Amino acid sequence: MRRHSFGSRAAVKVFGFYILLFFSFSVFANIGKVFAQQVSQSRRLASQMSEIATIKNYKYGPHERNVFDFYPAQSDEPTPVAVYIHGGGFRNGSKDGIGNKTLKALLDAGISVAAFNYRYVQQAPLPAAHYDCRRALQLLRSKATEWNIGDYSQR
Repeated sequence: MRRHSFGSRAAVKVFGFYILLFFSFSVFANIGKVFAQQVSQSRRLASQMSEIATIKNYKYGPHERNVFDFYPAQSDEPTPVAVYIHGGGFRNGSKDGIGNKTLKALLDAGISVAAFNYRYVQQAPLPAAHYDCRRALQLLRSKATEWNIGDYSQR
């Protein structure tokens, strides 16, 4: 008399395949939910950041890349400033590379933010990029009273 078990090896393989398929779908469904939540959160942050009173593309020199963005923290007292100078090996990059989460965290902490662009080495050899950043910092310091930022260099 033949003893019946769960099934033949082929049936076990098919059953195992369906279990694997089920778990794969549930994992991918969860990844999709997490991704959708992150996209939604990023869009919400982006819309919040666009509502912040900012100074966009403020000229600090003659070249088209001599611009910076300033994001003031809401405060009655002068605030410190975090300066974002993008990376890219002096060959690429942009002031727009500062992340919304980082920007929001700094502003929520009462820290204003300035994000600089500078000339690439293809446009002007080094140390032109360094001079551009120095000029942007000088302009930022000259606007300290008007933009409600503290000059902490004298302390």
